[in-house]
Amino acid sequence: MSGVANSQVYQLKVSLRRISPMISRRLLVPEEMTLYALHRTIQIAFGWEDCHLHAFKLHGRHYGRTWTGERHRDAAGREVTFVDLQLRVRQRILYEYDFGDLWEHEIRVEAKHEREGGKVYPVCIAGARAGPPQDIGGPPGYAALLDRLRFGDIERLLRGEDVVLGR
Repeated sequence: MSGVANSQVYQLKVSLRRISPMISRRLLVPEEMTLYALHRTIQIAFGWEDCHLHAFKLHGRHYGRTWTGERHRDAAGREVTFVDLQLRVRQRILYEYDFGDLWEHEIRVEAKHEREGGKVYPVCIAGARAGPPQDIGGPPGYAALLDRLRFGDIERLLRGEDVVLGR
């Protein structure tokens, strides 16, 4: 691999599927980043708490922390880097988080750039909307929460009443 100073940076757009309006983040990540490090970066960018299993799906393979029925398994997620995957611009990766709520994130490679000296990566350079609360019930639970906040519970919240959010 070339030296870090000459390495590439991937510009990724990470969008939650089955959510409207779109919730997304635009990230710049170094090519030597592992999928596990990308998982941690997405957790921070979306405000997740990293308390559930996850998996990346690409080229018919699963990478990440999954459940095999008896034990947790990390199928090379800690070792596989962007260089190893040889990702191309416009290529897509599926990232699943919380297999109960099933948050599906589409990761799209938007561009590759030369690394700028003195810059620290990864970095979130843009985003749209706040991430959903943890353990809200996935996209259907989040949609129900938004409906409740639009039609009634917001008034109670504004009056200072306690409102139970979630399922």
